[in-house]
Amino acid sequence: MRRNHLIGKMIGVLVVLLVLFMAAGVADDEWTDEKTDASEKWYYVLRDGGVTITGYVEEPIGDLDIPSELDGHPVTGIGDGAFAECMEIAGVIIPESVTSIGEEAFARCFDLTDVAIPDSVTDISEWAFKDCVSLTGLTIGSNVTNIGGLAFFACESLPEVTIPANVTSIGSLAFADCFSLSSVTIPASVTNISDDAFQVNPELAEFHAKVTLTLRVEKGSYAEQYAQDNNIPYVFALPYKDLSANEILSATVKILPENAKGDLSDDEIKELVAILRTVETSNRDDSYKEYGGQAVIFTLTMTDGTEEIISAFNPFIIINGIGYKTDGCYGLSGLGGTIPWH
Repeated sequence: MRRNHLIGKMIGVLVVLLVLFMAAGVADDEWTDEKTDASEKWYYVLRDGGVTITGYVEEPIGDLDIPSELDGHPVTGIGDGAFAECMEIAGVIIPESVTSIGEEAFARCFDLTDVAIPDSVTDISEWAFKDCVSLTGLTIGSNVTNIGGLAFFACESLPEVTIPANVTSIGSLAFADCFSLSSVTIPASVTNISDDAFQVNPELAEFHAKVTLTLRVEKGSYAEQYAQDNNIPYVFALPYKDLSANEILSATVKILPENAKGDLSDDEIKELVAILRTVETSNRDDSYKEYGGQAVIFTLTMTDGTEEIISAFNPFIIINGIGYKTDGCYGLSGLGGTIPWH
């Protein structure tokens, strides 16, 4: 009985070892079929008819032009760590064939200054551009849906970012310790942002010029609520950017405290619309009620029967009774002063 029991235990151990060996074989399979292309410049693996570049034969210098095809196959991916720590690349040209950028694909490329991610890419993996400390130009393609955690962590020279309209999620520490980041435009499509996505280490921040991050968001969006919840300054990204003069049935202007009134002509309505389409508003601020001075109030009667009441009261703009800080009230005040009063 004891002998049978011992044999059973030995068989069990052998089975476990076999499973581990097979698992290791599966893990290593990612690399066992790595090839060198015909030009002997690139290492790659073939997956589902497409090429994922895994590295290079000689370290690239200057602008890195990633090929769209290798050995007759389209380049569809940039693999994990493929160009990590390429210290001397300054720019990256990624072809439209690429759909994914792997983890740490360009991490710690300290001289990299400019990246344009094409519209074909749908996912930017974690750590993809981490510690690219010289990066100043970043264009993210329109079909990206996810920006992974730490994707642009410590890109400390990056001044601004526009998140495209298909992105739904911005991961943990995605833009953390980006000490030069002053503006991030976030569309209404984004419905999940990690609380620490834009976090800055205060001890490290002391060694950099003080920059205040402002989020450009859409009114009523998740990003607006996120900014409020995390005490991040924000502006509405052009609340009247899509306004058309055809949507306005009539418009009047009132000047206070003079109580002078005037009606806008069709040409003046067009001029008003042109000004409103450029107006940006920042954090809600009702402290305008505590100030005196001249206000220029435009009342727009819309073709759908609604009204928009917009007041210019430097440095505030009041939209339907809600005050915001702005730099855009000068044009409104100037227009109000040119309209005949009665």
